[in-house]
Amino acid sequence: MALPFATDELKVALRKPECQGGREIDMGQSMAITRKLLTPILAVLAAWAVCVSPTYSSRAVEPANREYLIKAAYLLNFIRYIEWPSSFKPPEKPVIIGVLRPDLLSDYLKQAVQSEELSKTVSIVVIEPNESVPHCHILYFPRSLSPVIQQRILKELGSTSVVLVGETEGFLQWGGTINFVILENKVRLEISTSRAEAQGLKISSKLLQVAKVVQ
Repeated sequence: MALPFATDELKVALRKPECQGGREIDMGQSMAITRKLLTPILAVLAAWAVCVSPTYSSRAVEPANREYLIKAAYLLNFIRYIEWPSSFKPPEKPVIIGVLRPDLLSDYLKQAVQSEELSKTVSIVVIEPNESVPHCHILYFPRSLSPVIQQRILKELGSTSVVLVGETEGFLQWGGTINFVILENKVRLEISTSRAEAQGLKISSKLLQVAKVVQ
């Protein structure tokens, strides 16, 4: 199905040339890469939203729905464009995505995992913030979770290779790996390459091209 909101969202606000690492990024190439990363999973998620919500309109997608459709698509594509140390994530093992409560994302993720033909087996685990975090490869921190709790968990996992993904201002400074930000009503990425390197993670240049890189 057509995604009326996707074209605008998938530009990731890359309308002007920016410099990253001393080189100018080709905006047309960046937008093409972003569409390639997200569009297949977005199609599944948008179709599911129509099925579960009789009031859902393809012409007027609720802002919260649109935001979490995009974020769910990104999280699942991180699996394709991030490489973990083999000792932490053996190739034959499934990828585990942990989602801390309270969240608006897990339903989208679960539906996408059931519908999308992913190259790897993916499990979604919803975690209460007062529980110990089980082994996972990606951990999502909702902005509704208090900064104190976020920082505590980040400190506990800081020496691991878990991709720590948030959506709160200051998340990378607290020790996160990737942060979602909303600018001009669009979902964008911030990636801390120094944190990823310290965690032993290898992030594809394709993903870095559609993100703001923070050292």
